[in-house]
Amino acid sequence: MSQLLRRALGAHVVEHVAAPPNYSVVLADAPESRPAGFHFLYRSSTRVLRTRDPQRLVRGLFSYLSGHHRSDDANLLWLRGVALVGERGVVIAPAVLRQYATQLERRLNLGGARFVDMEAVAIDWSSSEVVVPEPLLEVDWSQLDHLGSVVPGARPDPPVPPGRYPVVGWAFLGQGNPPSRAQAVALATRFVARSAGSGRQHTLDALSHVMRSLAPARLEWSEPSRLAAPLLEMM
Repeated sequence: MSQLLRRALGAHVVEHVAAPPNYSVVLADAPESRPAGFHFLYRSSTRVLRTRDPQRLVRGLFSYLSGHHRSDDANLLWLRGVALVGERGVVIAPAVLRQYATQLERRLNLGGARFVDMEAVAIDWSSSEVVVPEPLLEVDWSQLDHLGSVVPGARPDPPVPPGRYPVVGWAFLGQGNPPSRAQAVALATRFVARSAGSGRQHTLDALSHVMRSLAPARLEWSEPSRLAAPLLEMM
């Protein structure tokens, strides 16, 4: 796998540099009579992707790497969080949910929702849409044709494709009644990683624009497996 990735990302490889690893790929053991196991993508020591599909694993790596080069589009807000795409659109939720993908993801998938494999959530506030971009890396995509020989026994688990998805919900962890839109804007400012616009007022105006069309929700913490149902209700 390491040689395949080096060839796919050959345009970005710099030889003879002892850089510490920040992203790591862990492959499942080769399946025999039992079902294929899971492959994992780690950022540092944090697991960010779990899948049986090596195509999604590699594309997820490219997406996370691309996330470190963010557009200067003034309409984009970059948030620390997760985006869950369902039939009606996207629900934005706390980033901590990604740590509980083992308990959550299968339940969400059965309900028609999928995690977006991105390092941060990009929102076009002018249209209230989450933007899933094409990877910005220069990739030799033909190398992915060889994945089957490197990692046999693939099980399809396609990623959310690039595109624009309307924001239909925003979930905040906590107890009690859902936050008002004004409270939701204040809470959301904590998760802004980058605003391409200038100043805090721009960020507040952008978040207020997005919240106008939403009913912010309170996601009460419980067993991680029980969080899937209220999230699916929002989608």
